[in-house]
Amino acid sequence: MAIKKLLKITAVFFIVLSFFGCNKSDDSFVNDNANKKSTGLLEYNSVAELEGKNIGVLTGSVYDDISKELIPNGNFAYFNTASDLISAMDANKIDAFAADDSFIRELLIDSPELGYINECVTETDAAIMFQKTDEGYALMTKFNQFLVKADKDGSLQELKNKWFNYDENTKMPDYENLDNSNGTVNLAVYSENSPYGFVMNGRIVGYDVELIVRFCEAYGYGLKVINTNLDGVLSSLQSGKADCGAGGINVTEERRQSVDFSLPTSKIKGFFVVRNTASSNLTYEHISDLNGEHIGIRTGTLYDALTKERLPDSQFEYFGAVSDLTAALRSGKIDAYAIDYNLVVEVIRDNPDIGYIPEVFIRQYPAFVFGKHEKGEKLTEQMNEFLREIQESGLKDELYNKWFKYDENTKMFDYTKLEGANGTLRLACTGMNKPFAFARENIIIGYEAELAALFCEKYGYKLEFEVINLDGIMAAIEGGRVDLACGAIAITDERKQSVNFSDPVCENNSYFLVKKTTKKAGSFFADLKEDFYSTFIVENRWMMFVSGAGVTMALTVLTIILGTLLGFITYKKARANDESHLLNRFVNFVIWLIHGLPMVVLLMILYYIVFGSLSISGFFVAVIGFSLSFACSMYSMLKAGEKAVDKGQSEAAFTLGYTRDQAFYKIILPQAAYHFMPSYKGEIVSLIKATAVVGYIAVQDITKIGYIVRSRTYEAFFPLIVIAIMYFVMAAILTSIVNNIDLFIDPNKKDRRKVVKGVETE
Repeated sequence: MAIKKLLKITAVFFIVLSFFGCNKSDDSFVNDNANKKSTGLLEYNSVAELEGKNIGVLTGSVYDDISKELIPNGNFAYFNTASDLISAMDANKIDAFAADDSFIRELLIDSPELGYINECVTETDAAIMFQKTDEGYALMTKFNQFLVKADKDGSLQELKNKWFNYDENTKMPDYENLDNSNGTVNLAVYSENSPYGFVMNGRIVGYDVELIVRFCEAYGYGLKVINTNLDGVLSSLQSGKADCGAGGINVTEERRQSVDFSLPTSKIKGFFVVRNTASSNLTYEHISDLNGEHIGIRTGTLYDALTKERLPDSQFEYFGAVSDLTAALRSGKIDAYAIDYNLVVEVIRDNPDIGYIPEVFIRQYPAFVFGKHEKGEKLTEQMNEFLREIQESGLKDELYNKWFKYDENTKMFDYTKLEGANGTLRLACTGMNKPFAFARENIIIGYEAELAALFCEKYGYKLEFEVINLDGIMAAIEGGRVDLACGAIAITDERKQSVNFSDPVCENNSYFLVKKTTKKAGSFFADLKEDFYSTFIVENRWMMFVSGAGVTMALTVLTIILGTLLGFITYKKARANDESHLLNRFVNFVIWLIHGLPMVVLLMILYYIVFGSLSISGFFVAVIGFSLSFACSMYSMLKAGEKAVDKGQSEAAFTLGYTRDQAFYKIILPQAAYHFMPSYKGEIVSLIKATAVVGYIAVQDITKIGYIVRSRTYEAFFPLIVIAIMYFVMAAILTSIVNNIDLFIDPNKKDRRKVVKGVETE
């Protein structure tokens, strides 16, 4: 055993050694996108302000302990899904919740009425989980080898770029028909954590999922994907239902006690999500509402052509500065204008009567600009090298936070004392792009200005600033008058034809500013139309609801049939004995046990413990669990129904020569059914509603589909309304069927000509 353990440790050591550096710069694009400035626009702008507030926590996540540690006096509420957290925020039941940076990025695209506090509360590795067994260790070792190879050949970074820059056209390889010559890998996925694992077009896709798909392709495994919640991933591994678990799972020491983790697949940062207060009571709520209105455009910006393309029926007015645009907006000369997010913050701080439409107009990536010549090429390479170094060291994030939380006391690196052994660089900027590059006391300071100063210090340059109008900066670069330029200059394909760009220094999206007054008439119906489209039309999500309803209906019908038969047969066997008989005592104990357990607990015991080692789907486990519960109710109803029938009925039947079974079927049961049928119909309705918990054991019923759709749209109205309607319809259909059966039982509802009046005598 000692030798075996030593070999394991040695193998892990060499794999980790070969993987060293794999995650040094793997998530820079994630980190940059997660660092959007939010100060001044949010309901709360620091974690300290959340003290005493209502904090939401995703059950089973790492943010439970972190939230309690950072906000010891908070009021904590727990939710099972991310979509529940979003709904709670919309309903003002919670004030904040912590989440992963990648999830927040996707969230803000669809729910821009939310924002996040730009204070990283945790940074952990994400990895794939494996069973803590010899088989699980062997599978994990193969996966780690695959991961090291993928990092070396660049396919891992390619996969990250694909999913962390996900759009609707991102394709997922077919994993349903993989070659399974070496067996099948069962993968449990937490499917509400985009881009790691989520549902698109009815399939589970994402970064983690495709990573496992590629692993299975490389090693000849088939793949079976199990959709579950965060708690269910760990339970599936411990019970043997799954061989590995994924979905952006944070590596923690507590989890290491129960499962093994692969080498890190990415880095995860955590932030607190809060409400965005700068997007309420707007005159316009969507960019599409601006079509046909008066739109302001800043001369020389990329907004000219893009605004005309997006709003072709509008009238356009041109202005030279943001201050002129703002004055025109406040005076009613224009209805809206688009600017960069950093300027949105500044305008709204000084003009509380202005807000911004929380819908990204243009995604921009500012960068340093260089000339297309030998010196420019050299400087571009040096700048990219510098940006990568400060990203790895954390200095880039530090500078970003410093300047995007700017106040009057913020200090700038003193670039006037640079010696310039390798010459002088002339940097052009407008001097008006706060906080990128702006003037204070006749000195240019800011985020990009300090980046440039530190760059010059590293490479031995002296630095001089030249303030030039925006429309003259490109000409100055092309003509060689200046060596580089900055000031939130976005990378575009058109500009790339004339100049070189460095790597992006951050993400700086654009939004439309509008006045804050009352909501425009008709906006409610526009929102309703948009919500309907995203809930049902996009990705043909209506088919998911139909599929979920079919699963719920099939589960209910099978349960009614099997539960009724099981309860009836058990009662028939038990009624032949007195109450003290061993069978009757056992049946009474089982009824007490099953009725005493919450249904969700019973299902999880059956799925993860009783049938944990068997390859049986969650659907059939649910059928078994609900059939047992329904059979117990059926047994009790039959027992109560027979007690309601006078004993003289049995005695009379025996006197007429009926056997015990004949008396039961012809005399007792028809009369007992009359008494228990109302309860039976009530049990059917209760059963349909009770099936809503089967999502806990990886069954895609109608309620689970609702959760999945909500996790993609972050809208609760239509999914919940449709689910409610479907449950009502299914209950009505089944109740109607039982009512028709009731016609053959209730003597008051029978055809009077068929009711026996008595015995004819001569």
